[in-house]
Amino acid sequence: MNFKKTHWLRSILFSGAGLLALPAFAIPHEAALGNQGELYLVKSGNYGVLFPGGKEADESSIVLALEITRPGEPARRVLVPDTKDKDLESSPAVIFEADSETVFLVWESRLSNRSVLRLTSFDGTHWARSIEVTANSYSPKTSPQLATTRDSYPETDAEGKPTLKHRTVLHLTWTEETAADLYEAFYTPVILDDGIYIGWNPIFSLNDFELSEGKAGYAVAPELVRSPTVQAGHDGRSLLVTFTSALTGHLATLEIDVLPTQLRQLADKARAYIIDLGAHQKPDLPSVAAKARDFLLTSAAVDFQSEVARSMADLLQTYILSQGFSQVVDDLKPLADKARAYIIDLGAKFSGRVLKPAPGEAKSLAQILQIAPRLDGMPENPPTHLLQVRTVSSRPAPAIGSGTVRVFVSETGASALVSWTGKDRVFYRDSQGDGWSGVRELKLNDNIDLNKAYEVLNQRVQNR
Repeated sequence: MNFKKTHWLRSILFSGAGLLALPAFAIPHEAALGNQGELYLVKSGNYGVLFPGGKEADESSIVLALEITRPGEPARRVLVPDTKDKDLESSPAVIFEADSETVFLVWESRLSNRSVLRLTSFDGTHWARSIEVTANSYSPKTSPQLATTRDSYPETDAEGKPTLKHRTVLHLTWTEETAADLYEAFYTPVILDDGIYIGWNPIFSLNDFELSEGKAGYAVAPELVRSPTVQAGHDGRSLLVTFTSALTGHLATLEIDVLPTQLRQLADKARAYIIDLGAHQKPDLPSVAAKARDFLLTSAAVDFQSEVARSMADLLQTYILSQGFSQVVDDLKPLADKARAYIIDLGAKFSGRVLKPAPGEAKSLAQILQIAPRLDGMPENPPTHLLQVRTVSSRPAPAIGSGTVRVFVSETGASALVSWTGKDRVFYRDSQGDGWSGVRELKLNDNIDLNKAYEVLNQRVQNR
């Protein structure tokens, strides 16, 4: 499938940058509000029921419909085109991206016990051809969670003129049942670079980022394991993914930061410059270190604040000098590769949090994910997209009762609250350091319904 020619991958990106994430209490995400107050509601069911008298699909087919209600107008339903086959469509989630005024829709598609997550978008007039964001498997998937980050970066076009490009990353998380009858949470970033899908989206098991030792001293509620969430982080470029590991019994929150493209550009330029230093001569190490420092200082000053540029340049010089004491360097490529990785690591630290972890926060090292495009005609080493993943908090999951589970997380990710529903009340437990409070409750009545209770609980954790 050639995504370069797919209309929606070019149409969804507009000027500006920002992040729209789904609130933690809005699970499942079957509705979203548009910029003009329009309501988007996704429905799953028989085509004949959703579209009486319709001719686009067999009336018994299970399809998805997007119902759009604009202020002062009757609701209208639009068929999601790629759901009119024989597959069973379920677990839909919808998000409205405000800058581009585009609706994104992700859902599970099943046929003969095989399951895949698909993604499409609707710009108000045209539907995009859907993308398979997961591989086919026999394991059913829980309702996926979806959030979007957007940023921009300068580039030079074919004529050498400066241009501004835009990048959108769709962040999805969900759970699947494993062979051991346990549920496991997964995450994938779907990257659209200047409107072009980069050709693949790697899938990560969130358990690989959860390195806690030991387990909770009690059985972790399966419903809690099946309830991963994704929400906005502390700034417009990061987000928080919260999940419960059935392996460690911990409830963990990860901060995923989409690192600026300018950082990767800077690291690539520095690598090329260092390699070029040894193209015609064999310079000594101090000379390489001094020249690399000056080059980085000049190059970084374009996009980075002067204090940051100077610090990165000085630290790079010290790092290169620490690599050996020989007066002559025979091959600069290994050194250039190390310098590139070091610059990326420095930039990730400067772009993230500069303070030490607060009490209750995890003290884990960040991991850098480098994702290269896979498209026809790409160079041998195509430019990569950088994501930083850091565990913000991890604590044994709380013991909870039965009922629908909701997980709420503070803006920093350090604090969490877990709730579950009863007959006429909502029970909840707050995180307290590395543990949890006792069971508390909110009674439902005429003044506070379930949605209001969720709002109150979300506000509580955000104020901590």
